[in-house]
Amino acid sequence: MPPLTLPPPRAVLLDLDGTLIDSEPAHRATWQAFFAARGWEVDDTTYAEHFVGRRGADVFRTLPGPWAEEDPEALVEEVLSYLPQFVAEAAAVRGAVRMLGDLYELGVPVGLVTSATRA
Repeated sequence: MPPLTLPPPRAVLLDLDGTLIDSEPAHRATWQAFFAARGWEVDDTTYAEHFVGRRGADVFRTLPGPWAEEDPEALVEEVLSYLPQFVAEAAAVRGAVRMLGDLYELGVPVGLVTSATRA
């Protein structure tokens, strides 16, 4: 059977974290620095089960912890203040750059859909 060939898509929507960028090492280092500065111990299992892939403010609102009486949005701003020192730990997902180049060459519009902030 010959390989299946499809026409190019009319447009592509892509998520950022985990799809185009492997940002988890940078996020983990950022959270570790924040927790350490606050003197809060959050083990790897709790981090993986509750913080990875979720908005920080949502976690602070729903997960019991030493942050319970604090403003979730203000805490997230504090967390994000640590991020610039770890941004270099984020890297393109293997194949992402080539895929974007191929889509560009085909004239396919690409939209970025993410819950991440512009920064």
